Amino acid sequence: MYQKKQYLQNSILLFADMLSIFISYVAAIAFWIGLVKGTNIFGLSEGVGRLGMVLVSFIMVIVIFNGNKNFIKRKIYEELLYCIKINVIFAAAYAVVLFIGNMFDEASRGVYVCTVVINVLVMFFMHIVVRYYLIKIYKKSRKNTQMFIITTAERSEHIMSEMKRNLEWVNRISGMAIIDSEMVGQVIDNVPVAATRDDMVDYIKGQVIDEVLIDI
Repeated sequence: MYQKKQYLQNSILLFADMLSIFISYVAAIAFWIGLVKGTNIFGLSEGVGRLGMVLVSFIMVIVIFNGNKNFIKRKIYEELLYCIKINVIFAAAYAVVLFIGNMFDEASRGVYVCTVVINVLVMFFMHIVVRYYLIKIYKKSRKNTQMFIITTAERSEHIMSEMKRNLEWVNRISGMAIIDSEMVGQVIDNVPVAATRDDMVDYIKGQVIDEVLIDI
């Protein structure tokens, strides 16, 4: 399950990061070359040619300095700091590429600075969107791992509180069984009580359940 979670999370974040650097680079060209320099950006083949170098440089930074392991657990300000760190490293890497290729002219410097600044904001926004999608949308989808909880009436609210605090998005709690009380039909923290001790095995057999968590 952990490998599936990491693969899905990293794939979504990689796509979001690639989209963010693409948007940032295009926006930087439009701002610096189009607005500041007053040049027609639609005839600027040089900027399009350097897009590949931007993407490759950014991918290398993301792969080498991958910090996605704690993505869900990071606080908002920590996410912003992570985006700043990645873009500072990218700025250094891309500057080296421009110097080696002898392409660090005035126009390139302006686009270079604007790309980094804009991408901090765009990348941060993309990460917030991905975080919301994983926790609020994907977690509730039927594609997710279906979990069933077996617990007691006394422990039920505690285990639900723990599950929320854990911020795991790879599990969808489809229902629970209360083994020491007749509570079928009730809802505890948006999770329905679907079975008792006597019929929980039959219930689980009749449902699509991937995992069972026992907390008694």
